[in-house]
Amino acid sequence: MSATAIGLDARLADALRGHLERGDEQTLHQAYEIARRAVEEGLGLVDMASMLLRAWRSAGASRAAQAFAGSSPADPQADGWQASDALERFEAFALECFSPFEMEYRGARDATLALRRINERGEENVRRIAYELHDTAGQLLATVHFALDAAERRLGPASGNALVPVRTRLEEVELELRRLSHELRPTLLDHLGLVPALRELAQGVSKRSGLAIQVHDATNGRLPATVETALYRIAQEAFTNAIRHSRATRVEVRVAHELSGVHCTITDNGVGFERVTLESSRPGPGLGLAGMAERLSPLGGSLRIETSPGRGVRLDIHIPLEGSHADKDLAG
Repeated sequence: MSATAIGLDARLADALRGHLERGDEQTLHQAYEIARRAVEEGLGLVDMASMLLRAWRSAGASRAAQAFAGSSPADPQADGWQASDALERFEAFALECFSPFEMEYRGARDATLALRRINERGEENVRRIAYELHDTAGQLLATVHFALDAAERRLGPASGNALVPVRTRLEEVELELRRLSHELRPTLLDHLGLVPALRELAQGVSKRSGLAIQVHDATNGRLPATVETALYRIAQEAFTNAIRHSRATRVEVRVAHELSGVHCTITDNGVGFERVTLESSRPGPGLGLAGMAERLSPLGGSLRIETSPGRGVRLDIHIPLEGSHADKDLAG
């Protein structure tokens, strides 16, 4: 136990002793301030409960036992001490001790909900941009094709060879816009789900980079839309890291639907990195990994990274499904 925790232990016992004797607002305020300090020091709710139990044993249990037995050394009526009074005062004291933790929990819950809404709005904007690229830009390029056809008819057969490079570049632009649209927000993700979208993404990344990617599916159907989106974005970042930082040649993705939730592992055979890189504020793979953790936070998910120099990177991702199902945010 740290020196700070020991100090809080002693203060809590003294405050509880005073509250059992006097039962006034001052001792309740002391309980609240001690608990607030415990939150600031990073102690958890279980730590606080343990401290409270030790304080009760130290300051209250013996006196309460005397009251229950009717053997208090002082006159219980004169002292205002009754067993029921002890329990009521202890209850009030305990509620004050837990109050800062309740406020922390509510604050964290509100922040999580706000972050989830921000992510959802961001994804909606990405979806809109992707569809605009696919539909609106595609229509504009189609009009350019029609204009080239009209120009070729006016200029005659001799113009055909001169327009071939233009058509070639135009087709390249179409392919690139289609790729950007699909990777921004693949229609497969909305219509067919995570695994088909991951396989399409893997095919595109492999074609451009030469990175061999295998996607293994054990999901048994669709997952909640928020979960599918988060895992798709994490896989995108993992593929980028494998190419830019890990210099990997092979990546394996496994997605499984388990009783406790969704488990996904992404493993590459690259050069790996020192764990300190993950904690560093300098540009590098740590920034991408931090973004992955931020995507998981609103879903109550967790990310574990296993890596070392020369041994590649393994990402273990777990997302509980209870919260997602509770939101009734099911895909499909």
